Amino acid sequence: MRIIKYLLIGNKGQLGRSFEKYFGEVGAEYKGVDAEEMDVTDMQSVSKVFDEEPPQIVINCAAYNLVENAEKEPEPAYKVNRDGVGNVAEMCKKHGSFLVHYGTNHVFNGTKGLPYVEEDKTNPLNEYAKSKLAGEYLVKEKLPLNHLILRTSWLYGEGNQNFIYKFLKRCHEGQELVGVVDEFATPTSTRLLVDLTIQCLEKNLKGLYHAVNSGTASRWDWANEILNAVGENRQVKKVEVGYFKLTAKLPKDSTLSNKKISKDLGIEIPRWEDELSNFISDQAYLDFKL
Repeated sequence: MRIIKYLLIGNKGQLGRSFEKYFGEVGAEYKGVDAEEMDVTDMQSVSKVFDEEPPQIVINCAAYNLVENAEKEPEPAYKVNRDGVGNVAEMCKKHGSFLVHYGTNHVFNGTKGLPYVEEDKTNPLNEYAKSKLAGEYLVKEKLPLNHLILRTSWLYGEGNQNFIYKFLKRCHEGQELVGVVDEFATPTSTRLLVDLTIQCLEKNLKGLYHAVNSGTASRWDWANEILNAVGENRQVKKVEVGYFKLTAKLPKDSTLSNKKISKDLGIEIPRWEDELSNFISDQAYLDFKL
């Protein structure tokens, strides 16, 4: 039986692909699995993968993150974000594996008026957030001394399943551009989240951290910064969250403070505007020209 360094769960998602890119660049030993190879909601499926090649470190990028769908039909979200996480944590416990798991800024209700720190009381407003928080509880319960939970927000990476790509596509197609002005958080790149994860592992950090770029923004701010980065002069209409008639309640300002992780790693985390500018200048993924 071969023991592997990393088991990367959810390797085909945005964050998973960024980890695969990093592992490829550094020549790390890892096994990547997606839902086809390992269904986190099925303990037999999870057990089979762990038993075949027990990992030293598990990086769980698998998540159900369709916020609006979860509000209308919560069960799939709870099966992945709570039960699936519990299954993975149980197998980590059995094999002595260290678990890295990712949480969300949505676990807060957004009324604090200041960036949230790790010690702040959680109070999720929607079913997606409740399912994610339930997953955090299971990780802490099953692996009290052998886990790292990184909460993040407004994650974007390479590919076309992110806010940046979709926004630029609408811009290219001449559609009306709108940006929400009453919802705040921090746009955060998968590249940064991978980098912070690896640094945490190298320093043997454990427990709960908020892992985001620095600063805060509304969706409208983010949209305008994207246009600035590509040199496009377009007007973005200001709208409030209510414009979209969503079923799920969203936190007004769920900005996370990254002071704890910055201090413990001894680093300064770039502002979201700088990270975004670098990301867009590096991309060759856009299949259209503005």
